[in-house]
Amino acid sequence: MTGTGKGQRKVYRNRIVRTGQARIADILFSELNWRIHPKLQQEALHGVLEEIGFVQDVLINLRTSPEWGANQNVETLVDGHLRVLLADKHGEEFLPAGYVDLTPDEERKVLLTLDPLAAMAAADKEKLDGLLREVSSESAAVQAMLAEIAEKEGIRLGRELPAPEAQIDRAAELQEKWQVTTGSVWEAGEQRLICGDCTDRATVERLMRGEKGQVSITSPPYPGVTMWEEIWPGMSIEQCHEWLGQVWGNCYGCVDDMIINIADTEGNEWNDYLCAKIAARFGWRLIRRAIWYKSGFLPAGITDKLALAHEFILWFSSGSGFSDSEYIRAKGQHSLISTVFAVPFERERLHKSPYPIELVEQWLQIWSRKGDIVLDPFLGSGTTLVACQRLGRRGRGVEIHPPYVAVCCQRLQDMGLEVKRVEDGHSITSPP
Repeated sequence: MTGTGKGQRKVYRNRIVRTGQARIADILFSELNWRIHPKLQQEALHGVLEEIGFVQDVLINLRTSPEWGANQNVETLVDGHLRVLLADKHGEEFLPAGYVDLTPDEERKVLLTLDPLAAMAAADKEKLDGLLREVSSESAAVQAMLAEIAEKEGIRLGRELPAPEAQIDRAAELQEKWQVTTGSVWEAGEQRLICGDCTDRATVERLMRGEKGQVSITSPPYPGVTMWEEIWPGMSIEQCHEWLGQVWGNCYGCVDDMIINIADTEGNEWNDYLCAKIAARFGWRLIRRAIWYKSGFLPAGITDKLALAHEFILWFSSGSGFSDSEYIRAKGQHSLISTVFAVPFERERLHKSPYPIELVEQWLQIWSRKGDIVLDPFLGSGTTLVACQRLGRRGRGVEIHPPYVAVCCQRLQDMGLEVKRVEDGHSITSPP
């Protein structure tokens, strides 16, 4: 860094007249301010201010020049509008300010260039990657902002965590290790699961502990799949969906959105329709129906008809649908999300109805933000919780079969997490 020697003319003038505390009630906004502040920015800045406080002055123009005419000596804010708005909203009386004295032309130039100049900076990805991995925040909005920065710069933050396979073939052995019993609750970092029946409202409430989730993401059992026939012996397709409806009712009020992965089967082409019809009884509104195209997959033994190489993705909302998406923000504010998700189908060992973690991670980015709570009422071998851990979501899962809960616990432990059995939020045991 070089400077000016004694006697040399300064290249850059110091236009800061003074600094001090400005009374928020006395601050007037510039009538030429062209910046608007979306909800995510407001929430993220509030999160930073709440955790750290003010570390930068707002900028106020004294306007003493006669060129200002009727607005001469009317002190006006030229930078820091959102900080002032948030400080006022949350009851602050003063905030730190720097004062300048600019002509009308100079003020316009500052308003036009100050933020865009900062936005022109490029990223040193190695340093940014290090900061993103070291910095943590309790604010979901700050976490979402950091995730957006990582996505924009192509940094796969979090997803470098391992995604261990579900060791279904070791289910009996793992059950012996973890000693899972019906009603037991397990925690691993921010992930939590319960061994129980998701049609039982009390079980879901015990898992959620009064928390409100952002979204439920699940791949439920559905009529026509061989492995689930034992659940509904002698029941009609309509009766099976009535049973599933109990779960959709339990999810309503626990989360804002619900994503259901379901498929038609040979001889049964009504699963998606019946699922949507019954979910609507509980207040769920079907926003969109999408497709998971299982690229590269053709069922064995099908030679004389069109093979079912896709499954449905039903998006329900208790409101109007999402207004903010990490996935959309990363791809540009006006990007659209296709209704076709082309993700290869790779069958997990001995698991008859898997869905890929890559698919779940896409859904998490679309329908949740970092720090959000995600519910899976049909957890199975734990793919949703593994994806939540990799992407910084707080997963909550229900699984009725103790051996599958044991498989899930092992997957979370294989990610480096300490898995504990808990009762009323307190650890009571920690298997090896």
